[in-house]
Amino acid sequence: MATHTLNNGKLKLVVNEAGGCVDSFQYINGFTFDVLRARVNTSNGFAGDSSMFPMLPMANRIRGNQFVWRGHKVVLPVSRAIDDMFFLHGNGWISDWGLLTKNAGDDFLELELTSSIDGVCEYHAKQSYQLCDDALIVTMVLTNLGDDAFPFGAGFHPFFSVQQD
Repeated sequence: MATHTLNNGKLKLVVNEAGGCVDSFQYINGFTFDVLRARVNTSNGFAGDSSMFPMLPMANRIRGNQFVWRGHKVVLPVSRAIDDMFFLHGNGWISDWGLLTKNAGDDFLELELTSSIDGVCEYHAKQSYQLCDDALIVTMVLTNLGDDAFPFGAGFHPFFSVQQD
């Protein structure tokens, strides 16, 4: 999958369309410091090896991989390659995202994903990444495309860099 780099001279961010994840996030000031861990395995696009990935349309695990919503039992699919018992962190991090916008100044980009989980929900998601001086601003917008309300959940799963003293 394609990667996209943002660099404003102080910060460098590499975003991967595979999983809509961050491959690396570095602070640069005469030296380079990994704010988030760099991608663990560069030979694959697995978001679990990344610096940070999106969790949607739900985060973590749901007890019994099912829940009752408005009187109806909702059974979540199992992602056997990831976790043989749960729909772990949803499907956003194991889906291919597309580039929506990248500005010429190398400090802003947006990715998007439209997904349908059979019998569960349909949604459109957009992530934006912006470098502002010495700050990274990340936002996610999740829109329900289904006919009925759904209890969506979303978040980011960062892996912070650990430095030896």
